[in-house]
Amino acid sequence: MDAISKADVERWLGEQAKRVRAGTHSPVTVNNWLRFFRLIMSEAVDELGLASHPVIKVKGLDTSLHTTYTEEEPNALLPEEVHPFLVAMRDRIRSTSRWWRSGSRRGGGRR
Repeated sequence: MDAISKADVERWLGEQAKRVRAGTHSPVTVNNWLRFFRLIMSEAVDELGLASHPVIKVKGLDTSLHTTYTEEEPNALLPEEVHPFLVAMRDRIRSTSRWWRSGSRRGGGRR
């Protein structure tokens, strides 16, 4: 981890910025990745005694012109969509809960 430099992080961020401009990534998502990496590196500096923190002064991408949701396409359900959504979620939670309790996640039934 001590081989990671600020220039490496900025180069990675530049590659992600290209993806944002191409429309395949959101700048908010990229900034979240950067934030998580910053946290990981902060822990590494503390726990491993690294000499420097390569991410601390790297600024994220500008999100001021990025609209996540619009009035035409809000991140919300219409009133008539709420009940079917809740029913589907309840069924999915029940199904997942049965799967979890069955032990199938370990490759077999309960022993």
